[in-house]
Amino acid sequence: MGNILNHNRLVFDFRLDKSEYLDFYLSCPSFGSNVSKEGLYDGCLISYIDTTDPDCIWFDSLYSKKEYVWDESVNDGLCLSNIGYTGVDNGLIHYLKDRTGNEEFLRLFKESEYKVEKGDFRLILNKVYGNNQIFSYDNDMVEENGRIVSKLNGGFWQGFFRTDDSYRVLPRNIGNGLTFEVVLKKHDFEKDNEYRLNDRHSDNKGIFLYLGTRAENKWWKEYILEHQPRKIENGFITSGYVKSEYTEEDSLNDDYIKPYKDLYAAEEYFADGYLTDECDENCCCEDGKGKVSGYSYDSSMPVFTYPEALNTYEDNSVWFDRDGHLWIESELKSTGKLNGGSHSRKSKCNCDHYFPDDYITKDYYENSCDCSIYFKDDYLKPEVRIDENEELVMKDGYSIRQVNIREYRSDNKFLLFDRTCDGFTTDTWVEGSEAVITEVLTPKIKNYFLLFDRTCNGYTTETIGSLIDEESRKYDILNDLYRNAIAFQIDDEGRLGYKYLVRDCEKERGYEILNEWTLPGTVKEDKWTTVTVKLIPVGRKYDECTENTSASDKMKILFYVNGKLRMVSKEIPTLNFRKLNDMYSKQEGVPFNISLGGGTQGLADVIYLNYRKLPEYELPLEKEFAGTFVGYVRALRIYNCDITFSEISENAVFDSDF
Repeated sequence: MGNILNHNRLVFDFRLDKSEYLDFYLSCPSFGSNVSKEGLYDGCLISYIDTTDPDCIWFDSLYSKKEYVWDESVNDGLCLSNIGYTGVDNGLIHYLKDRTGNEEFLRLFKESEYKVEKGDFRLILNKVYGNNQIFSYDNDMVEENGRIVSKLNGGFWQGFFRTDDSYRVLPRNIGNGLTFEVVLKKHDFEKDNEYRLNDRHSDNKGIFLYLGTRAENKWWKEYILEHQPRKIENGFITSGYVKSEYTEEDSLNDDYIKPYKDLYAAEEYFADGYLTDECDENCCCEDGKGKVSGYSYDSSMPVFTYPEALNTYEDNSVWFDRDGHLWIESELKSTGKLNGGSHSRKSKCNCDHYFPDDYITKDYYENSCDCSIYFKDDYLKPEVRIDENEELVMKDGYSIRQVNIREYRSDNKFLLFDRTCDGFTTDTWVEGSEAVITEVLTPKIKNYFLLFDRTCNGYTTETIGSLIDEESRKYDILNDLYRNAIAFQIDDEGRLGYKYLVRDCEKERGYEILNEWTLPGTVKEDKWTTVTVKLIPVGRKYDECTENTSASDKMKILFYVNGKLRMVSKEIPTLNFRKLNDMYSKQEGVPFNISLGGGTQGLADVIYLNYRKLPEYELPLEKEFAGTFVGYVRALRIYNCDITFSEISENAVFDSDF
């Protein structure tokens, strides 16, 4: 047996790891320490965002450092021309709902573009906003120890790292190892009395990094789904919309209010300026006898207000006449009559604030109840009307309502050179060109010989079209999410863990959330901490031509805190980042998402053409991943390799000098 001391030199340095197994790290002091203090390891560093570097911050966006780029990055010049349809949901296309008119919204929704200059390989993360003004997304750049950091109290950063083969700045799978490092400080700030994502989904509090698709297919209502999304019962209408006591019942959702409209006509449901029997003392349409000019008030009339209007304008109140026909208060004219009905309300309509006495005398409006008569077209541009059933067309000419359409790009001359009117020939072909081929997928239906029979339920050549149409509209929204949504989280006890969505056909909801946690106190309160997350494949190596995205491929997650290994996960199915199963034009900026300081909204802040209407459904990504880290974030580093213990320790030493 050899001399283990080797001439009185200590050859081995043992470090005991407290994971599921005993992991020994061996080092040889004669060749130097196993932990270098020379600085940051950047051997396979492909993206690095550092808020203390002024070059990484530009208004509401974070940019990775130019010097750290993935060697397979591609950017031929990115221009997303349909981004308005999806970018309004997370505030990439941002506006103030209570200060935006229909015309401006339509311009943002239909005409917005998002561009990244050709050759720019930086990862870009943008502040998340809620255009519905439901949740607070506080996210400020503040000074800490003389350096700029991101203070998160409900907000976070979000971006995408890939569209198709023409734009990619990060790998789409873990390869032979992918490592993320986040430098953060946990601190539970007091709320500013506004509603945060964590208040609605408390189990998601503390998510500091998220990878996968940002949301489900926004246009799922155009399809037939096997798993129907859950209808929201309450909770969206909170302070700032109506008083909190009104949210205890589902009294303000459209599907619930109509059957009980007589009950909601009681004045206690709509007080404080929304609905009242009292008339303002300065009301220009009060005749002194409790009547409104030209008509009487009928207190038995059923009335209610749409919830999406409660935080905007009182004159959006919705009314019904005795025949059940809908009419709107804006139909009220200076004659005091109503189009299509004899019923109305005793309304509060003080015009004094429009024209003070210095500009116009009271004689001009004392007999009028329509203050808008002073704003003719010469002074105020008429508002554009929005039809929420309008056919939305993408810039490539396809309708958003068109389901299961696919687009293929090819330069294969065997496919493109044919004798059709649209086919290319040697005379019309330009070398280097690429053609776009589209088709509507043919549904998989049963054998026609089994369907065409002489029974009552049998199909014929005349009726089989109805079956084909129904089958062609089917869509599995969950299939877009399996192994395409993973989050890393720190809970209130300081435990570090992960949440991962995988398939589980045995469960009624169709999926399962895998998770594991470290011991409590792993991440300390009010201490700057370097959290390292390693994703490593299990059982095999992958070459450049092989992607480990198969469901049979496995991976493990390793958590390090300040250079020390804290947990090794069980073997779990490997990640498979991918696009949604629809045309990319309908999902621009949605797949291949990365979030720093939070998870994802999912469709919690979804906006359609009727941008005043609040979301009505809760889908899986919101339920499982809508939450944020509360504290400070300083850096995000991404390595395209399985970096070693020594390299992780080097980085922890580097980060401690703050």
